Amino acid sequence: MGGGDPHPFTVTDDISVEFFPTITEGLMNHNEAPFAWIHVGHGDFDGETSYLSDGPEGDGAYLKTQSIASALESMKGICSLICLPVCHSHFAKVILDTCKNTLLVSGSARDFVTEIESQCIEACLPYSLLKARVKSQILDKKRHA
Repeated sequence: MGGGDPHPFTVTDDISVEFFPTITEGLMNHNEAPFAWIHVGHGDFDGETSYLSDGPEGDGAYLKTQSIASALESMKGICSLICLPVCHSHFAKVILDTCKNTLLVSGSARDFVTEIESQCIEACLPYSLLKARVKSQILDKKRHA
């Protein structure tokens, strides 16, 4: 093996993969919606309000999911996939699903996640199933537009 690009997953012809340490840096301060967003952090729910950690550590700041949803809705473009393999992700999913420019939001944990692997596997559906869900979401959003 040899020769190729030392960072093959950094940039493709029309998509660039970017990593940000916080939601504030990577999402909240942008004008254009990302193609996809995978939240590598933590989630919380206090019985009324859903929160996502701003960074990867659970002891840092948390943002209200509604604030994140408002920021996403103000952006140009469509966010095709949001993956939330975090605790209490179901409550964040419900809020982010209401955004007019999100297609598929994955998050099913109603309580604490003890195995991150199971959440990631669920979020990374087989391509054919993911494609079918995205197509269904697109058609459904057009019907309700």
